[in-house]
Amino acid sequence: MGLACLLAAGLVLTAAWNWRLGRLREARFQATLNDYSSRFHTGMKRGEIEAELRVDGVAYRQMNGTADTILIEKLGSDLVCANKAEYLALHFDPSLHGKLGEPQPDDTLTKIDLKFDGICL
Repeated sequence: MGLACLLAAGLVLTAAWNWRLGRLREARFQATLNDYSSRFHTGMKRGEIEAELRVDGVAYRQMNGTADTILIEKLGSDLVCANKAEYLALHFDPSLHGKLGEPQPDDTLTKIDLKFDGICL
């Protein structure tokens, strides 16, 4: 009986700790989103934004002609999801110059948001 109570208490404490860590992580993600949202405003050109990111040493990836992503944090795996990661996504309206679907320096920023990626059950 005593062992079952200790096990139950351990499970409750672990769940509470994980919940707290999740809340802290979400606060960090939101702070990152707020920081980038204050630096880059809608209507800015992709070329300007990418130049600033390069100067700051921030690695980004052009996902397609309409978005760039910045890795915020790799979250690892748990019982439900594998290869979890949180990204900042910069969404662009493609310019009319260049090939369709290819990122162009004249593409304009339309929004910035957070993007979760992972393989979940």
